[in-house]
Amino acid sequence: TRACSEFGVETQQAKRRSFTKLMENLITIKSTTARTTKNYITCKTNFLEYLSTQGHEDIDVYKITNDMVVDFIKWMAVKPIKQKYNSDKVHKFGMKPSTINKNMRIFKMAMGLAVKSEWINKNPCGDIAMAKKNESPLVFLTSKEVEKLLEYTQNYALFYPNRENRSQELYDVFTTFIY
Repeated sequence: TRACSEFGVETQQAKRRSFTKLMENLITIKSTTARTTKNYITCKTNFLEYLSTQGHEDIDVYKITNDMVVDFIKWMAVKPIKQKYNSDKVHKFGMKPSTINKNMRIFKMAMGLAVKSEWINKNPCGDIAMAKKNESPLVFLTSKEVEKLLEYTQNYALFYPNRENRSQELYDVFTTFIY
């Protein structure tokens, strides 16, 4: 293989451009901090883990399709997550939408690098939308709850006699935000 490439002839093995190699290139080019490097490695590990569920160890970048990327997102949404400190126990299923989005931003960046490096013609992530975040609805206090909180802040000094000034501060801050 080496002799063939030295003379300008590429063999099939020399042409192989794996996802792992792409991520190594991305880490080399784009990593500026240890945290960034960790995030890139996590994305790479997640995709390789997904590939293993599909019967692959690694994959040539040109074989990554839009459908495969969609399946990867779905897989992340249901993947069993292990506890950090007790790796034997699974505590929940699926990554949070923000985690999926972080992985997809990195994945999309890697595929963009593959396009710029002419490994592939089109980014398979191009038209895939980010995961929707579960937004909590706004909750409003009732008049009765507001009155209780105001009463609590006014009586704060009774419970904590060494903090008399704090009682007025709490009351002032609370009333400022309420009204």
